[in-house]
Amino acid sequence: MPIRILVLRLIWLTLLCSWLTSSLAAQPSEGSRDGCIEGVWRGKVGTTPVTMEFRESLIAGDGGKLVGHSYYRESLDDLLLVRSDGVPGQWKEIDRENRVTGVFTLSCHGRILTGQWHAPTGNKSLSVMTEAAEATSFNSVRFEALRPNVLRRKNHEGPLHEELSVPTYRVTGVQLLGTGDGVAKVNAELMIQFKDFLAHAIECRTLGRQAARPPEDYEQIISMDVIAVNSRYAIVRRNWEGYCGGAHLDFGVDAITFNLATGREEDVATWLVEPYTHGIPLGTDLGHLL
Repeated sequence: MPIRILVLRLIWLTLLCSWLTSSLAAQPSEGSRDGCIEGVWRGKVGTTPVTMEFRESLIAGDGGKLVGHSYYRESLDDLLLVRSDGVPGQWKEIDRENRVTGVFTLSCHGRILTGQWHAPTGNKSLSVMTEAAEATSFNSVRFEALRPNVLRRKNHEGPLHEELSVPTYRVTGVQLLGTGDGVAKVNAELMIQFKDFLAHAIECRTLGRQAARPPEDYEQIISMDVIAVNSRYAIVRRNWEGYCGGAHLDFGVDAITFNLATGREEDVATWLVEPYTHGIPLGTDLGHLL
């Protein structure tokens, strides 16, 4: 065979291989279709605000499969998003009663996630348009609008304070009633902690549903209460217990002392006078604090 023909055939084979490689890479297979869907997305389904998150499953034995959850407007209840078997880009929307409330067909293009939401009956369809959001911002919309219920008011021979709660979750928080920048700073920190605890309880419930476990199996019971307060200091106790997967239960208790003048957490270890600190072994918990 002439060398010229051989060279031309080699060039043709090279171009063919290159074309096949690029074509196969561009195919909308399930893996590539979901390649950019991981993360938090915020936008609208029709005209209703929605927040979505897709991530690898945290349930042991799931093999890192992709799972999702979402909420509309400022709801504190997650809807599960479960991928339909054998249908790339399709996700079933499932409520707390384990009912399919809709079916999404989604595709992502960089920082844009679009598609359609279809009613289970097939008689209604809405467009989906969302954009990528910060990875840690899944709860931002609902927590910015959060208005906890006032469970009760108490007074421990000092400033009056409120105990806070939200529907369906066994999480309580506290807010001091008083004036001044210090009290305002303490309340801001207590609200941050209350929202962090609530986020943990919501996450625990969602994990339980993804694991197909009864609601009582995956639950967090978290409380904050003022155990002592005067004109200068407030001591807040935090209790938590429950199970959210893994080998052991999650439980604990601690207390934080706040300085009402500065609004900051007080280092109570500094309250120990010098003569008493020498007899405390350094290897103990109190010794570590000192």
